Amino acid sequence: MHFLYLFHKSAANADLKIQPNPANDVVQISVTEELIGAELKLLDIEGRTLTVTTISTSNLPDRQAGFKLQTSNLSNGIYLVQISTTKGTLTKRLVIAQ
Repeated sequence: MHFLYLFHKSAANADLKIQPNPANDVVQISVTEELIGAELKLLDIEGRTLTVTTISTSNLPDRQAGFKLQTSNLSNGIYLVQISTTKGTLTKRLVIAQ
C-alpha cells in the first residue's frame, strides 16, 4: 500500500524508494531530482511526526539522491515516510520488523 499525491505536471516523475522494506536497523531512502530540497517526515501510523529532515545533495548520480535512515530505535510496526513540496505530497509505507 502506498499513496502518491502530486499536483503539478513537472513533478510527475518524482519518486521515493525505501529499501529494504520491511526493514530492521537501517533503510536506504532514494528520491529523484524533483524532490531535492523537499521536507521528509517519518510518521507513526497515527500520524505523529517522529523525525523531520530536508532532502539535499550536491551530487545526483543517475538523477537520484539517497541517504540512510536509522530505524533500529523504532518498534515493530507500520510507519509512513512523507515528502512534501510546494507541488504536493508523496507518502509511502515503511514496515519495521526487528
